[in-house]
Amino acid sequence: MALGNCSACGKEVAVNARVCPNCGKVSPAPGMLMAIVTVFVSLPFLALGALLGSMLIKAMLFPSAAVPEAASSVCNNTACIYSDAENAVWSSIKRRTRAR
Repeated sequence: MALGNCSACGKEVAVNARVCPNCGKVSPAPGMLMAIVTVFVSLPFLALGALLGSMLIKAMLFPSAAVPEAASSVCNNTACIYSDAENAVWSSIKRRTRAR
């Protein structure tokens, strides 16, 4: 049986003990800390996934709203804003929205 020190009184206590026999301090369940850390680590990833998913659904349901204004005049004399592949995607979206 492994021994550790109580955080309240500092005396030796079994690591898996739920209550210190000397001072009566209740220790948290061993899995509780891991559950709390898991929740706080995973929350930003869940929020990012929800945001990106909602943006994708919006772009699929309302494709005309997804086309930026700059897509109509993609290139000027100095540089192109979009690549050829992106221009092809925007063109197909515009064709689909005009067909409706």
